[in-house]
Amino acid sequence: RSSEPVKLETRIHRTEDGAEIAYRVREGSDPWLLLHALGCDASMWDDVIAALPDETGLVVPELRGHGGSTLGWRPPDVELMARDVIEIAALEGVTRPAVARISMGGYVAMAVAALAPNKGTLGALQWALLMHGFDPDAEEEIGDRLAPPSA
Repeated sequence: RSSEPVKLETRIHRTEDGAEIAYRVREGSDPWLLLHALGCDASMWDDVIAALPDETGLVVPELRGHGGSTLGWRPPDVELMARDVIEIAALEGVTRPAVARISMGGYVAMAVAALAPNKGTLGALQWALLMHGFDPDAEEEIGDRLAPPSA
């Protein structure tokens, strides 16, 4: 992989309540939605982005009150952040991304799944957990706990 900094286009989505939601995007196939942790911004995913193939599509929002995003006039909560993410994905034409998330981003991803159940796949959680210090030998056990129930 290249040692050059990750380059994605930064865009702004203005919400009905006046918030400006900054997000980074790269058009491509098999899109990923990357949701950051509390107190972080989109740059927390730079090492992950650098490891992904260049043709992988990406949408990397900075959740309300983080990075380049403002709060708007409504008090922020996880559901409001999830609605922002759903709107951004729709603006970008991303319908079923893989979703990687950590910390607060996990709560936002669960709210996205509740509000728009057909808008993403949550299978990337295992990878995000392993990246942040989980024992790789426990991968199978984690995967078993996260696997959807059998039909």
